[in-house]
Amino acid sequence: MRLDEFTHKHPVFYKRITRRLYAEKERIYKQFLCDKSILDIACGRGDFLERVCSLYGCTGVGIDISPKML
Repeated sequence: MRLDEFTHKHPVFYKRITRRLYAEKERIYKQFLCDKSILDIACGRGDFLERVCSLYGCTGVGIDISPKML
């Protein structure tokens, strides 16, 4: 059985593993991004950069090749 099939059949497991993954992601972001300067290449509209800067107190600059995205 594939993992995605298992998690859909066992939603409690899915919720637990998802919480663990999000907690680990937050730990890593805090460790590496707090009070840092970030360069986001191919940032699109900059949604990710804006969110990271607001959550972790860092500063950022985004660049994108498409003028429509800026």
